[in-house]
Amino acid sequence: MTEEEAKLIAKIIANKFNEILYNTIDDKKPRSIQLVKDIQLEYSNQLDTIMKALDKL
Repeated sequence: MTEEEAKLIAKIIANKFNEILYNTIDDKKPRSIQLVKDIQLEYSNQLDTIMKALDKL
């Protein structure tokens, strides 16, 4: 994988992360603050893992 491909993948992942995050918060369904925080943490952890993997390429 080239650096450009890795950057593109990272950008796609980051965009998907934001899409999921904002859709979760703004979808007008009642959600507890803790649930939103848990979802944010889970996706943040996944993104960190993916970014670390990309750094090793």
